Amino acid sequence: MTSLRTFQNEIDEIQHREIVKQRAVAHATQEKENKKAPAVPTSPTVTTTSEVPALVDIPSISEDMSANDEEIQTLLLSRTETNHDKARDIVASLLTQVKGEYIFRIGSHPAHSKIFAGESISASDGQTGTLRTIEELDIIKAEIAAVVDEVGGTTSILFESRVAPIRATLLLRLPPPSVSLTPEVRCAVVGNVDSGKSTTLGVLTRGALDDGRGRARVSLFRHKHEIESGRTSSVGMEILGFGPNGNPILPPITHSSDPEVIRREKLSWEEISIQASKIVSFIGMSKEHLAIALALSVPVVVCITKIDMTPPNKLAETVKQVTKILKSPGCRKTPVFVKSAETAVEISQVFAKERSVPYVGTVVDGIINAGRVKAGDSIMIGPDSNGNFQTTAIKSIQRKRAPVTSAEAGQCVSFALKRMRRSAVRKGMVIVSKTETPPRGELALSVSEVVALSMLMKLGIFSCDAI
Repeated sequence: MTSLRTFQNEIDEIQHREIVKQRAVAHATQEKENKKAPAVPTSPTVTTTSEVPALVDIPSISEDMSANDEEIQTLLLSRTETNHDKARDIVASLLTQVKGEYIFRIGSHPAHSKIFAGESISASDGQTGTLRTIEELDIIKAEIAAVVDEVGGTTSILFESRVAPIRATLLLRLPPPSVSLTPEVRCAVVGNVDSGKSTTLGVLTRGALDDGRGRARVSLFRHKHEIESGRTSSVGMEILGFGPNGNPILPPITHSSDPEVIRREKLSWEEISIQASKIVSFIGMSKEHLAIALALSVPVVVCITKIDMTPPNKLAETVKQVTKILKSPGCRKTPVFVKSAETAVEISQVFAKERSVPYVGTVVDGIINAGRVKAGDSIMIGPDSNGNFQTTAIKSIQRKRAPVTSAEAGQCVSFALKRMRRSAVRKGMVIVSKTETPPRGELALSVSEVVALSMLMKLGIFSCDAI
């Protein structure tokens, strides 16, 4: 672990030197362009902004994961000590960059569109990666396990196919040194009454199927009347931990139907947290629906329960209705049915990816009306609710999702802002160049002429109809 932390510090120093060198080269190039280009208007830079999902400042080492995978496979297949050490350094760097968890793909993998559509996959389809034989697959698996073990990590197989196209997906994980650094994912379980929310949580956290009479949810009950009525009346909070090898941390299960025995079998949160490398927290709620999740703009997973007691035609009808609701204009979601381990692995890498990118901060976008802006410039954004402008700096710039160092008038760009709360940004704000005297937000009075082409009700003075 110590050697890995030392290596991480060395990588950070190298990256810092490269960034300084790139900035110097970019600055020199920009000065040459400024001498050749005509003068830019000196009016302050004004940009209309609106809040968008954070899509910038992704570490460069994670921008092309497939290239990293191909390089590691080539080094490991050479079976030389020098290349083995080089592959170990790359793996160590990847693990530190992605916070201890990295999905490593071996062989040729199909496109996401084929996997998510549930279509049959053949070797003739468009593939990503290099075709491998079964012997090469086994060699790479053994070598990558040894490399990860040298840096203090563990390897687990998520998916493997030994038929054409031969491929596998591995999870390389660096166990957290303490409970405080264990990654956590929070899930809210919502649904109608008697939809099986508590039973689902009981099955996931205890590892045993329900007996059809509510045995799985007994461990979630807190009050006597819940056991007597069989209905959960309180908000349940459960955790599910996963060990370094990816297996869930579950208590020893007996076949007793006594509620007291079932509740004693349950592991405490402290016991799960000590053993876990990742924790999933479940919060059970009742009488909540899909509209609540859509209003909160959170990722949604739909689980259809009680399919063992449902006729096939009713199940197909339910799936059809759920799909229709998700594709309706109000939802505008594309449902992906998880029917294989490969689909689960790939959807986990793109699921809610564009909603939030950690360690980036607030990102805004808009059109530059006048002037020029560069990464690192100090700017002012506003007005806020009090008519004031706040000072901040531009951390990075993107155009069409491509990083750029500067932008000019007429271009549509997005900015990652430093030390700026997301709640402080709203639609309609502008970005201006920093001055000694901050601008003040002013109210504008406008006069409009409205022509009503069609009106079902009478329109007169003091009418309050929506336009």
